[in-house]
Formats: sequence, structure tokens, C-alpha cells
Amino acid sequence: MWIVQEMCLAKDLILLFDSTFASWTGIQSLRRFLMKSPYQSKSPMPPQMPDFEETSQLIKSSQAFSLDAHRTQSFRNNLEDLINSTVECICTDPKDKIYGLLGLLDDN
Repeated sequence: MWIVQEMCLAKDLILLFDSTFASWTGIQSLRRFLMKSPYQSKSPMPPQMPDFEETSQLIKSSQAFSLDAHRTQSFRNNLEDLINSTVECICTDPKDKIYGLLGLLDDN
């Protein structure tokens, strides 16, 4: 949970996975692209390619995209929305989840 807080409050992020990395700016661009109107292909996807719509839905429902909405404050950060967005995050002490989210709340 503390990683979520650090990620949401950081000024700049780089995601690392093995020897691959991506800037958070790239993740934000991908989220904006996928949140626009549905992709319309003029030709069928090759059989070996995963279904774009299914893959797009999986990406859009990912924890990273949910947290990016909080990071960029695409919507107001209230406690209910933050709890719903971090439902899969696990803390040894459940109170730590609330304490971790308090630092992300909007002041309004």
C-alpha cells in the first residue's frame, strides 16, 4: 500500500520489469488512447494476434490505469474511490491501507 502512495505522489516514474522499462508518460499516453472511442480496424486481425478489444479491456481495468487516474487526478480523490481502486492491495494491518490512502485525499 505504501508503494501505491509513493507512486501517486512521485513527480516522475519509470516502470522496470526485468530489462524492460517504460516511462509513466508512456503509460498515460496509452491510457488516453485506449479511453477514446473504440478501435475500428478496417481489416481483420491475423489469427495469431490477440483480440484487440479484449486486450484493451484488460489493460483499461488494470491497477496501473486505475492508479494513473488518481495520479493525474482525472477525478476527485475521495476515500471511497481510493479504497475501490486499491481493493486488491494487501496490507498486513488493514489500518495501514487507510493511513496510506489518507495522504492521497483531496483537501476539498
